[in-house]
Amino acid sequence: MHTYTNPWHKPHQPMYGPATYQTDAGPIEYRGHLIFRRLPAVFDVVKDGKCLAQRAGLNGAKAVIDALVGDRKGSNHER
Repeated sequence: MHTYTNPWHKPHQPMYGPATYQTDAGPIEYRGHLIFRRLPAVFDVVKDGKCLAQRAGLNGAKAVIDALVGDRKGSNHER
């Protein structure tokens, strides 16, 4: 089981989700980050135990990481 924090959590507003996410999904490692397919259409980008972004597809999750890390010479490396 993997657990990581939800930075958008607000205790009195459940629409922002739980304080932590838990998943049995195995992570995909990409450029020093972990990507979890927590739900069929939800991919979470995680670094150092904190969710940084949520996207509807794997390519969207990778694009977030590329933007955070800085995409060197195009989009074909490490994919």
